Amino acid sequence: MKAGWWLVLVFVATAGAENTDERMRRLTLPDRAFRDAPALEILRYIEEESRRADPAGVGVNLVVMDDADRRLERTRLTLALRSATVERALRLVASAAALTLRVEENAVVLTPSKTAVHSSR
Repeated sequence: MKAGWWLVLVFVATAGAENTDERMRRLTLPDRAFRDAPALEILRYIEEESRRADPAGVGVNLVVMDDADRRLERTRLTLALRSATVERALRLVASAAALTLRVEENAVVLTPSKTAVHSSR
């Protein structure tokens, strides 16, 4: 496989006066449990529900990138979100899926961690 990044998802909405970091800490997601769910499905859920929870309808925009081996695409997680803010939910997924989370002004960027241990399957 070639080295490099492969863009998986890009969610973009017009940002309001509040920045991404502030919205992440303010918005709370509905309770939801995931069992052996694709990490990308969980991230889509967080992004969609953040828009529903935001009175302005902006939510938190996500940019999710995978590596050339498409490791994230195959990652499955089991977790329960209860009274979780968007920030907490994203940090849980990032930790469990070995992602680096970077908060920008208008989006959260998630990329595979360079220090993660990979299996060869």
